[in-house]
Amino acid sequence: MSPVTDPAPSVTPAVTEPAKAGETPAQPAAAAETPALRFTTAQALTALWLLGAAGMALWFVLSNLRFARFLRRGRIPLARPDCPLPVYLVEEGLPSPCLAGLLRPAVYLTPAVAGDARRERHVLAHELTHARHLDPLWSFLRCLCLTVYWFNPLVWIAAHASRSDCELACDEGALRRLGEGERIPYGETLLSLIPVGRPDPMLSATTMTAGKRQLRERIRRIASGHRQAALAVFAVLCAVSILCAATFTGSVSRKVDGTLSGAEIRYFNQEFFNQASDSPEGIR
Repeated sequence: MSPVTDPAPSVTPAVTEPAKAGETPAQPAAAAETPALRFTTAQALTALWLLGAAGMALWFVLSNLRFARFLRRGRIPLARPDCPLPVYLVEEGLPSPCLAGLLRPAVYLTPAVAGDARRERHVLAHELTHARHLDPLWSFLRCLCLTVYWFNPLVWIAAHASRSDCELACDEGALRRLGEGERIPYGETLLSLIPVGRPDPMLSATTMTAGKRQLRERIRRIASGHRQAALAVFAVLCAVSILCAATFTGSVSRKVDGTLSGAEIRYFNQEFFNQASDSPEGIR
């Protein structure tokens, strides 16, 4: 007797109703919805900070690479046995003598310095003091702080004050090296060499470029000589007060390029070195 099997069930295809006139056919649902891109305030600020830091880093790299390439292309070695650092002459394009190089620092002179024994002695003392103070390293750290905290105006103010203090300390160190008898000749050398302008804040080389107010302060300190400790503390407090007042209440000074004029140099000499009673109209 053969086994009895149930017949296979028949499959009836699903019948869909035709779409009515004016209606669009239904679309199958997506397996998973794509999440919308949304930025929080913290993410937007982080992206802005990264963009600014990248721009500052690019500024730092390009400025220093361009300056280093310029120095290497036009430098001429000078034999200076008394100088522990390499000394080079740059005949064109260098606005002032400088100390450049973080790992292998070298002194770069202009023709106005290399052709004058007294000026060269003063400049070498100045740049060697920069090297002893590790000022190229401090300049690099200032640039690093500006790169990271580019959005903070207090960091820019601190970097500017740090650079000014670096030059003041270098002047005093150079004068200790040269002797008190060279105080006035050293100040006259600075007057004849320092270009007036706004230095590049992202350049790690210790150039002599300074504004007129900074130059006036440097010359005043050089000409004043040593004071008693109490007067020095008082002067520091006054300088800090003036810096704060100029920072938060003064207007932004415009950028001035070039060297001091003959009238300005005569004013500085009469005001700080010759102590003349009647001086021409000077720098405000």
